Amino acid sequence: MQEALGSAGTRVDIARSNTVETHQAMADLTINNLVSYFNDEKLLTPVV
Repeated sequence: MQEALGSAGTRVDIARSNTVETHQAMADLTINNLVSYFNDEKLLTPVV
C-alpha cells in the first residue's frame, strides 16, 4: 500500500486513487481548469 503525507501531516492512502475513473476525473479537472484560466475565469482548484 502506498501512503503519503497529507497537508495536515496525516497519512493518506494513495493506492486506491489509481483507477480509470480517478484518472479520468483528474484529467477532466485539469482541462476544466485550463479552460477557465484561458477564459479569464476563476479556477476550479486554484494554486496557492
